[in-house]
Amino acid sequence: MEFRDKILIGAATAFGALGYANTRVEDILQESGVSRPTFYKLFESKDDVFETLSAMHHADALERMHHALVTAENGMERLASVIEAFLRWRAGLGRLGRVLDMETRSPHSHLVRHREVVMKTLRDQWQHEMVAGGRPQVDPLIFEAFMAAAERVADTLPFDRAITETDIARRKAVLLRIVSATLAAADERTPALPLHPDHNAPRAPRAKKSSGKHRRVGAPPPPPGATSSRR
Repeated sequence: MEFRDKILIGAATAFGALGYANTRVEDILQESGVSRPTFYKLFESKDDVFETLSAMHHADALERMHHALVTAENGMERLASVIEAFLRWRAGLGRLGRVLDMETRSPHSHLVRHREVVMKTLRDQWQHEMVAGGRPQVDPLIFEAFMAAAERVADTLPFDRAITETDIARRKAVLLRIVSATLAAADERTPALPLHPDHNAPRAPRAKKSSGKHRRVGAPPPPPGATSSRR
């Protein structure tokens, strides 16, 4: 493995564990196992490494989702394929994904352009597919809203354990429901609402209804020596 690759892999681990602001060059060196002189031969600073990671991973996202878009056969299948490609991309980033999102969504970061390129490219591609399929163009804000939802749902992927196919499928169903319900024509059926993950869990038995023979909860006890009026 080349030193550049070692640094990038080590940096991804360090940034994912510590966050962008708390990561130092020393942390990257420790994770990558390279010397300081070697690091500075290839990168100017930790910012340079992080920008390289951002550009590399966002380019990968574009490639994956474009491939999903052009290889699927019909509109709904394309939609599902793009959503799954996005989720698998985020799952593959692990903890680094959240750090990249945080930095590229910050209005004060120069890295915001990486995310904007991805968003604009995907929006333009999807608009093109809709028009080619005979659908009217929709307000671009709809796409922006959906991508915000997709990023938030992807943020819920667990990173304290291995991500499973169930994790991906659950989030795919949620996002597919959201976007298809938004973009579907009047005569198209949308996917059913995804059920709660625990819908098959055994339910607690219902409490038995009171027969009226027992004293009401909170009622004062009968006075001493009192007898019941019922015979």
